[in-house]
Amino acid sequence: CPLDNVNDTETYIYFASQLADVGDLSGYRVGYADFANGTKLHSLKLGDSSANYSNTNLIELHLGNNTLLKTLDVRNCPNLGMGANEEGTVQSDVDISGCTNIENIYFDGTSIKALALPNGGVIKTLHLPGTITNLTIRNQKALTYFDLPNYSNITTLRLENVSTAVPVKDIFNAIPANSRVR
Repeated sequence: CPLDNVNDTETYIYFASQLADVGDLSGYRVGYADFANGTKLHSLKLGDSSANYSNTNLIELHLGNNTLLKTLDVRNCPNLGMGANEEGTVQSDVDISGCTNIENIYFDGTSIKALALPNGGVIKTLHLPGTITNLTIRNQKALTYFDLPNYSNITTLRLENVSTAVPVKDIFNAIPANSRVR
């Protein structure tokens, strides 16, 4: 996008059930992202890892059952998880549980409180923000890189059959007293 200050751009993609790639959308500073019908997508890049990048527009993300999605990047979208939806309620979590073949997940720099992951799968890289309060990872043995800057906000912890990349003891020792643990 050639504009430096994008705050009113709307992008809609209709009838794209066969579309496998939409390219790098981070430059558009997307505000609302619903890719539930893009069931053939392999990669979705709405954010960027650059220290100079920030998309304050993105407040909601919906992915549905994108079983072919391998990579999701929403880095440095600080309002994701803080915005209000149509009903006026705040969306503080993102559901990617229907993305059963996802391998690389990047949520650094967002404000989500919880991320619903698939139960079982092939996740290799998982980057989460320090705002996470609910950490649930089940049957993810392929995980090789796990990044969570701090564990002090976690009040609900559920780790089952996870790889050694998840520092279970460190997390358990750092969460607040009276947290729910399984």
